[in-house]
Amino acid sequence: MFIIANKMRSEIEKMKKSPLVTIKSRLDFIYLAYAISLGLIILFSFMGVMVDEVNNSLNIYGWIRGILNANLFLAVSLLELVFVLKRKEKTLIFLRILNSLWLFKLLLDVVRGVVQSRMAATSYNVFAGIVQFTSGFLSGWSPTMERANSADMLNGYYLILYSAFFSLILLLVYCYFKYIKKEKLTFEFHLSFLSVEDIKKSYAKNKLLTVASISISISQFLYFYSLPGTINKTVSPFTYHAILALIILALAVLVVSSIASGEEKRLDTYIITLLLTFIVYNPIYIFQHGRPGLGYIVYIFGWILFGYYLVDKKWIQSERNH
Repeated sequence: MFIIANKMRSEIEKMKKSPLVTIKSRLDFIYLAYAISLGLIILFSFMGVMVDEVNNSLNIYGWIRGILNANLFLAVSLLELVFVLKRKEKTLIFLRILNSLWLFKLLLDVVRGVVQSRMAATSYNVFAGIVQFTSGFLSGWSPTMERANSADMLNGYYLILYSAFFSLILLLVYCYFKYIKKEKLTFEFHLSFLSVEDIKKSYAKNKLLTVASISISISQFLYFYSLPGTINKTVSPFTYHAILALIILALAVLVVSSIASGEEKRLDTYIITLLLTFIVYNPIYIFQHGRPGLGYIVYIFGWILFGYYLVDKKWIQSERNH
């Protein structure tokens, strides 16, 4: 225990010098660990939790079932992490319990999907075996029948589960020192986040780009395209292009914050980078996987608005000036 206490003190001393956070106490260090655990849950959620019958590795975002799907869970989880870093302590316990129950429900859906797949594969293989045996016994000829494959679990499932339990343990430790030991939280995170006021300012200054940014952000959380031959036939960008989807979200936030703050030097760079994502999300790629969904339509809408802005700025306005 003495060694652990000394180790914690040394880590706190290092954090005091960090440009990102201000750590002054043991409670601050626990709070930072709690915030990191929430980030790990989000990070691990992009890992494969199962492999389906046709050998596709799927994460929890391969399931678009009803309103309370994994994509909405991700949006709320990102919001929870922002609230934690901004020290909105009133929502701390409520959001963690809500998101934990939500996550456990999503993981239970994964288990059910795997179990149902295994039962279906077993039933088919037993039936195929009976057909082969009966045919061989009656006619002396046994038809060749392919065996059905079943879904299986991947390590991502366990990493998500363990990190979720770890976050709950850290929350209990935080509550113990906060409410029983009466320690004061002085944690500070020095990076600013996009606020509702920023969005309002951006909309007042440039409605076109604000609507485009919101549209292309929302599209990443919607059903993007179909994926035939799997347990769950509709997927979002976070299923196979999680990094690209996060980049799109970050760029959209940068566009809005740049307009709101009036610092628009890199605005064109952000927009051009967003337009380049069409190289991946082109119609040929989408139709190869099936048919486009609502998310892809919203993405194209935002993409067109960004494109129109650049065309209007570079050519139409220059022609007017001449």
